[in-house]
Amino acid sequence: MKRIINILFVASLSFVFFACSNNKKEEVVEKYYTHFLKGEFEEAKKLVTEEHQGLCDLMASFAPEEEKAKMAKTEVSVTNISCEDINDSISICSCQIKTSYEGEEKTIDEKVELKKVGNDWYINQGKESNEDKKDVDQEENMPITASEEEILTEDTIIESNPVE
Repeated sequence: MKRIINILFVASLSFVFFACSNNKKEEVVEKYYTHFLKGEFEEAKKLVTEEHQGLCDLMASFAPEEEKAKMAKTEVSVTNISCEDINDSISICSCQIKTSYEGEEKTIDEKVELKKVGNDWYINQGKESNEDKKDVDQEENMPITASEEEILTEDTIIESNPVE
């Protein structure tokens, strides 16, 4: 009996270990945009490939504290997430992002590239990320989407960094 309990314990521990190591693409997209748009740049950075973590570092360094406080109060909803695998390690996900702050709502459609590193998926957004995508013709037919900077809007940036 004790042996059976030990075997079940080891089996359940193995299941938990492997289940926790594989993240889902849709969860990565939802968590990344939620953290990023709420000003939680260190949390967002954990979901980005190493070579593309610069935007999170930049925002963490240069966003004024009052802007981060405003972002923290922003409600973020990421919905309609769908992903298309390009190959075993690259996927393009599209989603709809809705933000709301003090009654002002904005909704945008967004596309983002994900890259599988080991068993986990990461945001792989950046100029260098196009090498593993579909052929050039298919890339040219993809709609242009908003960047994280556009989501934050120019008004927000100008208000927090007035030119003197």
